Amino acid sequence: MEEENPWDFYFDFLYPNKYQIQHMGNRNVVEQLRESGDKLEEPRRVDHWIYFQSTEDKDRFEAKVKLLSFNISSNPSNDEEIYSQIYRHDDVDFHSINEVTDSLIDLAEECNGDYDGWESIVIK
Repeated sequence: MEEENPWDFYFDFLYPNKYQIQHMGNRNVVEQLRESGDKLEEPRRVDHWIYFQSTEDKDRFEAKVKLLSFNISSNPSNDEEIYSQIYRHDDVDFHSINEVTDSLIDLAEECNGDYDGWESIVIK
């Protein structure tokens, strides 16, 4: 049996979805924190970056994340990049950070944005 589009099976079943891809990135950051001596027991400031196609999309996103207790870092957009840097105090264990990033991915998509990841300080 010959497949019409040989890549369909790969993209439909084997290729990780947007959440799985982010979870892989989350695992890398969590492991880097652990390797640096962080026990991952204390909530801390976690910064997130989201990129947009328009300032209207960015403004709509920021209004929504404020309702989720996120703070907005001051970041003037320029003609090359329209982005939002947000932060909130959260746990950074693998399960907790996955829940946060999953919700931010969805919210970013609703506002025509792309979630680009997170970072945090090491707490020893």
